[in-house]
Amino acid sequence: MRVPVSRILIGAVFLAVVVLALLPVLAPRPPTVEIHKITRGPMQVSVSEEGRTRIKDLYTVSSTVAGRMRRVELDVGDPVVAGKTVLTRIEAPQVRFQDLREETEMRARVSAAEAQRDLAAADVQRVEAEVTFAEAELKRHQELINKGVVTGRALDLAQMEARTKRAALAVAKNNLNAKTADLAVAKAALIAPTTAKEKAATAALPTTAILAPVNGVLLRKLKESEATVAPNEPLFDVGDPTHLEVLVEMRSDDAAKVVVGAPATFTGWGGDQALRGVVQRVEPFGFTKISALGIEEQRVNVVLEFTDPLTAWRQIGHGYRVDVSIQIWEASSVLKLPIGAMFRKRDRWSVYAIDSGGVVSLQPVDIGHINSFEAEVTGGLREGSAVILHPSDRIEEGMRVAPPEGGPS
Repeated sequence: MRVPVSRILIGAVFLAVVVLALLPVLAPRPPTVEIHKITRGPMQVSVSEEGRTRIKDLYTVSSTVAGRMRRVELDVGDPVVAGKTVLTRIEAPQVRFQDLREETEMRARVSAAEAQRDLAAADVQRVEAEVTFAEAELKRHQELINKGVVTGRALDLAQMEARTKRAALAVAKNNLNAKTADLAVAKAALIAPTTAKEKAATAALPTTAILAPVNGVLLRKLKESEATVAPNEPLFDVGDPTHLEVLVEMRSDDAAKVVVGAPATFTGWGGDQALRGVVQRVEPFGFTKISALGIEEQRVNVVLEFTDPLTAWRQIGHGYRVDVSIQIWEASSVLKLPIGAMFRKRDRWSVYAIDSGGVVSLQPVDIGHINSFEAEVTGGLREGSAVILHPSDRIEEGMRVAPPEGGPS
């Protein structure tokens, strides 16, 4: 049975219509990409580092004398007034008790000192006798020379002998004084300290007041309870917390780009708002520091100060951690590109550019300044050019792509 030609034609037309209807569905679609158009606008470049706050004039108060420090009644954070607030008092040191061995040794030293004094006294008596004899001999020679019995030389010898004996007497007396003083020192070591009852009956021990050197607050107590202290031993840290600065140990290659007066921002200090500051000083001396990865780095101290009012950063104290960002370059209008669109190709920065028809082309670009989010374009692209953001490895030159719903960003 033959099929009519009309039926065949109708079936062919129907099949063609179905194929044409399914063709857009079955045909491969161009991949959807995120597109960004190059624009001009302001741009800033900053260097970031972790820093810490410190009081500009921090005073470490030390003990001026040796003795026993009384318990500190002030609490950390209490206000102090320069030259008036007594931080603590130091009592004069007391004589300690000796054990039996020490006392026996000291009594033996007293006996030895007494013997030495007695020897010195006997020596004085001996020399005094010699002086008396020498003076008598000198007087006798003077009488004999008048009678012409002795010569002048004999008289000179008698005079020299008398002077020598007088000098020996002076030496012997000074030696006696020294031995007497040694005896007094030895006896003083035997003086026993006063008992608690005797101490209460006598006047209070002399004390030395340790005063605050500056107006501010007590920041730290290195000693709090009663203790014996030595001269120049650190006891307190005192300073004014309203005079804060920020110290940043910055890598030397970054510090070389920082200039005095550069604006800065402080974040990560515990508040919701970023604080503003300015670079006050870049120290000219670098030092070596070991990083957390064990790498030696050259660091430079950069000192900044707050420019916001005190009410904005009153909660910050000495030694607090902050994240510091210092501006090193700024421009009001530059052609800029998101760094998410850039990648390295043949040792050059490149992007995937898109023409009006959605066709992808590999485009090398020249980059100037770069920050954490965008880069300055100095060549290879013009304002209004469309590029692919975050291109995947499926993107190839010459392929067609489509923007997401809503168009390019």
